Parts: sequence; structure tokens; C-alpha cells
Amino acid sequence: MQKQAREIKPVNMAAYGCGDLFAGITGTTLGIWIFYFYTTVVGLSPIEAGSILAIARIWDGITDPTMGYITDNTHSRYGRRRLYFLIGIPLTLSFGLLWIDGFGYAYYLLTYLAFNTVFTLVQVPYETLAAEMTNDFKMRCKLTGVRMIFAQSGALIASWLPAYILQQYDDEGTAFLYVGGILAILCMLPWFFVYKGTWERESQLQRDSAPFFKEMKKLFAEMFSTFKLRIFRIHLCMYVGAFVALDVFNASFVHYLTFVLELDKLTIGNLVTLLAVMQFAGTPVYAYLCMKYGNSATYRVAVIVAMLGVILWTITSSFEAPLMLAFVAAFVLGSSRGGIYLVPWNIYNFIPDVDEVLTSERREGIYAGVMTLTRKITQAFSIMLVGVLLEYSGFQSGADTQSASAITGLQVALLGGTAVFLIFGFINSFRFGLDHKKHKTLVGEIERLKAGGNLADAHVEAKSIIESLTGWKHEHTWGNNNVSHASRSR
Repeated sequence: MQKQAREIKPVNMAAYGCGDLFAGITGTTLGIWIFYFYTTVVGLSPIEAGSILAIARIWDGITDPTMGYITDNTHSRYGRRRLYFLIGIPLTLSFGLLWIDGFGYAYYLLTYLAFNTVFTLVQVPYETLAAEMTNDFKMRCKLTGVRMIFAQSGALIASWLPAYILQQYDDEGTAFLYVGGILAILCMLPWFFVYKGTWERESQLQRDSAPFFKEMKKLFAEMFSTFKLRIFRIHLCMYVGAFVALDVFNASFVHYLTFVLELDKLTIGNLVTLLAVMQFAGTPVYAYLCMKYGNSATYRVAVIVAMLGVILWTITSSFEAPLMLAFVAAFVLGSSRGGIYLVPWNIYNFIPDVDEVLTSERREGIYAGVMTLTRKITQAFSIMLVGVLLEYSGFQSGADTQSASAITGLQVALLGGTAVFLIFGFINSFRFGLDHKKHKTLVGEIERLKAGGNLADAHVEAKSIIESLTGWKHEHTWGNNNVSHASRSR
């Protein structure tokens, strides 16, 4: 356990955090601009554009959990997780292929599938690192905060740069070609530093090889086993509520500004950038609130602020409101986004600890695979939802103006869709019960059991906490169940 006890210095925190520049850049660019690029620049219909992401999610359903399982079972001189950062360094340039104009549906489908595979290759092992590097609650919160600052920096770049370049070129196809090339290079740079500045706990897994199909059967059994953990189910509800809300908003935002508010490119670029600036500025504030008041309370604060922003956008689109109100709405909604993005990923860092007390195993990789898959599914669902809504409301790809029904469709997507999912996440946050005190008790119990302690000798408070977090009777924890493959084998 020597690696686990290593001191995490500021340089290590920065090395860990910079990896999320990749997700921040790519997630924001895809969330805000890919639907616009496909429908307005390339000329795909909303249904075609949405179907690309839907098909990619089917592919992700195989690759994401597979990658999680692979990283849990990798043994190399470069580590279980960190090996894949080295492999992914040149492959991340594939992001630039998404933004080349002049091809057909098949090209954009294949390039999107290829990039998503690369994303899985590096992002799944990356998501395990905070849990690998330390058991300390506050240090994991700090790591997540640093990670989110880098992610929001990437989001700021991905919000400002496309808008700026689009202002410089009349031909949007040329503009997006430059956008894709520049951002692809920025996506590649962080992974060397992540590899050099982070570490993993020593693997205790020594599994014999088995036939491929048997391994795949085992893999998907492991993937679905994560849903047997109560705290993870609640976490996913909060995660889906927050991320789908913002994905729906992002997917329809540029169209909304263009066709509903009829704003020029400069103003649109300024509003998109303001959202990202406020998201960046809010991240350290919400990281502090997580450490001070806990994850669920911080999550609710962020959702309430976001709902206020939705109300302001509703006023902006429904009345003859001055343009300044749009900037106020962007300011308010943007200030909530740092918290909405940060809290679910901060919670995730503690899920493997709860799983360990249930299964007696460390399964960060499989949880990372499920989380990455869930993220991609939610983003695809959001864009597909917006695509279907616009298709049936009469939205015309490539048109300079839209019909009244298409305008209504954009309003329903941006305002109604965002609000519904925010409320869903808000309600589920009251069911989440893991805080600093409970986590400390949980880790202490795990260490006692690892040292050879008897399960039945646990303190009554520890038993109650473990049962509430896992959803299992205490006597059926610590591997005395059929949750994981190892447990089923025993």
C-alpha cells in the first residue's frame, strides 16, 4: 500500500486535473456546436444528426464497460490505468476529423464512432485516479475541484474559440475546420502530464484468463452489478438530472439565440463565452461548498440558481425584453453550471469505497466504465431529444429563418426540457446520504475488515451507515452476496 500513502503535492493535483481539459474541450464543443454544425453547416436533418449520436451510444454500450474491465485487469510496467494515457496521446487528434465539411452521413457517423472510442480509451482509466491516489475525503474533494477547474477552462476555450473563429470567416465550413484542428491539438497535450504526475494503488487482482465470450459475459454481469448498490442508483439519478438538463440547454442554445432571439454572431459568441466564464468562476466556489456543507446541499444550491436562470430566459423570449436581460440570464445560469457539473463527479470518487464494503473488492474501473457510458448516453439522448422535437416542429436545416412552430419547438426544448430534468435531479438529491462523517466511518470499517476483523463485530453506527449506503443487510456485505463475479464464485 506504499503508493496509496504518497503525499499529493500541488504539482500532482495539477497533473491530475489537467486531464479533464480533454473532456471539458470535447464535451463543450460537442454539446454546443456539433448539432449546429451537422444541421446548419453540413446540411443533415435534425433526425440524421441525432441518429449519429444514438448509434454511437450503442457502440459505447460495448466499449465503455469493456474498457473499465480491461483497466481493472491490466498488468504492465506502465500501470493498470496510466498505460492507456500513453496510447491515447496521438489518437486524440481524431477529434479534428469531426469538423471537416463536405462529406455525407456515413463519414460523420464513422468519425464520430472513432473519436468516441478514443475518448473511452483515455477517459475511463482517468476517472479512476482520484480513488486510486487517496482515501482521504477532503483530498478527493480537492482533486475533483482542481479537475473541474481544468474542465471549466477547457469549456471556456471551447465556448469562446469557435464563436471567435466563426466571426472571422464568412464560410462556416472553413471556420469549423480551424476550430477542429486547434482543439484537437489542445486535447492531446495534457495526457503526458497526467501520466507523469499521477499514480495508482497496487493491484490485488490476479485473475486467470478465460475464453473471450466468457469474459464478455462476466464483463456485462459486472457492469449491471453496479446498479445493486443503492448509493450508486441515487447518484445516477442526480447525475442524469443535472447533465441532461444542461445537455438539452447546450444542444438548443445556439439555435435559440439565432432563430428565437435573432441575434448576430458577435452577440451569440459573447453570450456563449459569458456562460463559460461564469461556469469557470463558479467551480472553486462550489468545490468549497462541497467540502463545507456536503455534496447534496451544494447540488441543490446549484440547481436552484439554474432554475432562476431558466426563468430569466423564459422572460427574455416571451416579452419584449431588452438585450441586457439575455446577458443577465446567461450570467445567472452560467454561475450554476460549475456546481451542476462538479458535484456528480465529486460524488463518484466515493462510490468505489461503498462498493468495496459491499463486495470486498476495488472496482473503480467498472464504475468508471458505467459512468462514462452513462455520460455519453445522456448527451446523445439530449441531442436526439432536441433533434426529434425540432424535426416535428418544422425546423428547416440550412434556412436563415424558421417557422413559428419551429420557434415554439426551440423554446420548449431550451426552457421546458432544461427545467424538467433539473427538477428530477433536485428531488433525488434529498435521498443522497453520504457525507464526510459517514465516509470516515465507512473507510475505518473497511480498514478494520482488511486487518482481519470480524464482520459481526462492527459498531452499531457503522452497521447502520453501511446498510443505508449499500441497500443491503450488514451480514450480506463484505463479499457475502452475489453482487460481483468474485462474490458469485465464492
